[in-house]
Amino acid sequence: MIRIHALLLLVVSPFSLHAFDPEDDTFDPEVKTVIADGSTRLGDPSPFFREGYDERGFTHVQASKPEGSDPMVQVSFLKMPDADDPAKALGGAMFLPIENAKAFATELAKGAALEKPVEVWDTEWAGKWTVSYQKDKGVVLEQAMNGQVARYFLSANAAKKLAGAVEYFAGEAGKE
Repeated sequence: MIRIHALLLLVVSPFSLHAFDPEDDTFDPEVKTVIADGSTRLGDPSPFFREGYDERGFTHVQASKPEGSDPMVQVSFLKMPDADDPAKALGGAMFLPIENAKAFATELAKGAALEKPVEVWDTEWAGKWTVSYQKDKGVVLEQAMNGQVARYFLSANAAKKLAGAVEYFAGEAGKE
């Protein structure tokens, strides 16, 4: 029985076991899943906190080609639902054209060197997104839409990792 378990561990581990380090600042496109906060996360995510919530959320980035549209980079902010209030699963998403994604990655990578808020994306259906740095909050992504504002806070390392993911997928989207 021990041999079977050892064999399974050798066969499964190279494909599924990836250590998650919230302070990691490099994106690895070879990572398909990680275990963080007791759940499987897709890709090599960056951790964030959403204003008003204590639970940590995680990003997911991918290239997409919506039908009838140019290639885009989708950046999602996913927060697991609160056990007491499932409506608190709110997240956010940006669908950025390649050039906007590259510009966004450049700004994110600046981290603490961001001198003033920079507009990332502004559409009627997704709102106005800006990125800035606040000494007490870190890198702040703000989504203003329909009179409401959502703020997502990332450490400088998490922002740098997210920048790497966005840059990578902007390159992948451009190949399509």
